[in-house]
Amino acid sequence: MNSSDRKFENELCKVGVLRLFLCSPIHFKRSFSLYLFGIFCLSLLTLLALLQLFRRFVFFVGFGQVPCAEMKLSTLLGNEEDCQGLQHRLWRLVPQQTQDIIATGILLIFLPLWYFLHFFVILPTWYPAFGEAWVIRAVPYAFFIFNIYINWSFMVYHGPNGRNTVLPNVVTPGFKFCHHCQTNAPPRSHHCPVCNVCILKRDHHNSFGGVCVGHFNHRYFIAAILHFWLISLIFLSYSISFVSLQLEGGITVGRLWQIFIPHVAFAFRYF
Repeated sequence: MNSSDRKFENELCKVGVLRLFLCSPIHFKRSFSLYLFGIFCLSLLTLLALLQLFRRFVFFVGFGQVPCAEMKLSTLLGNEEDCQGLQHRLWRLVPQQTQDIIATGILLIFLPLWYFLHFFVILPTWYPAFGEAWVIRAVPYAFFIFNIYINWSFMVYHGPNGRNTVLPNVVTPGFKFCHHCQTNAPPRSHHCPVCNVCILKRDHHNSFGGVCVGHFNHRYFIAAILHFWLISLIFLSYSISFVSLQLEGGITVGRLWQIFIPHVAFAFRYF
């Protein structure tokens, strides 16, 4: 390494995270390339997660309402009964109730727009987009968002009762008879009026996906909520700072009501 290259490297050592890669004793020249490769891999994983979420909905739109004989899937799946079972499982993944459709639409449409706003409008207020400081913060935030959607997809896919939509109709000590779904339900199971089926260890009916949270998908719900809480707390701090910069004089107690009820402030011409 000549003197000019060494001088250039010493200048880079003064810049943020590059010190970790270029100023180590071993002078690992490919460290920064590996760093960029890691960013690319995380972005690719996030894209694959979004594709996994929309895959079953797109498949249902293409095949779900078409008769099984015209789908030409019976040959692939072995017989027509298997194909009808596939249609039933695909139909189960699509929200049926109005509140479930609205909540799922918020999760799949408006929430990504909210994340996009923070990544490319609010965050660049302090850190230029795709700059080093921006990337250092955007990568872990994208990882949190990836975990939200991948755990949500597992929660919807597995369901509270596993792969079985109907509990086994067997007489077992400790079981109770459910008069709503006319079947014997295991202990600690409760009937969901929305899903119209008894749920193992039912916690609640989650409208964000149109599925109950129960025995087999409770862990995915907890993981999704945990990551959602973390990313919301981080973005809330950025949003407060962003609003404070946009308002003349910053955020004061007298202006809090204008922020939380802006339509009232607009009606009284405070804006």
